[in-house]
Amino acid sequence: MGCAHRKVSWSEEIYKILGLDPGTFDPDIEKINAMTIEEDRWVHAINARGDAAPASYSIYYRIRRPDGRLRTVRETGGAAPGWSRERCGSSAR
Repeated sequence: MGCAHRKVSWSEEIYKILGLDPGTFDPDIEKINAMTIEEDRWVHAINARGDAAPASYSIYYRIRRPDGRLRTVRETGGAAPGWSRERCGSSAR
């Protein structure tokens, strides 16, 4: 198993909540950060450092949809099977 960094996968429902078209929007960490309200971007910095992995996590932050509407979203996640800090590395080092 390879170590995929910055990979994001969304369900159809997430695209709908965020007001995005899955056919034209390819999610990645930078795009999610750009949609996030500036005061809440710290949550993505924590994830990028690996503080939330490998344990599961649940965080809330606000995003601005393309139509200008503000949404509070809850993100849950964790490390993929086979992930380890030693094997895949971390930007925290």
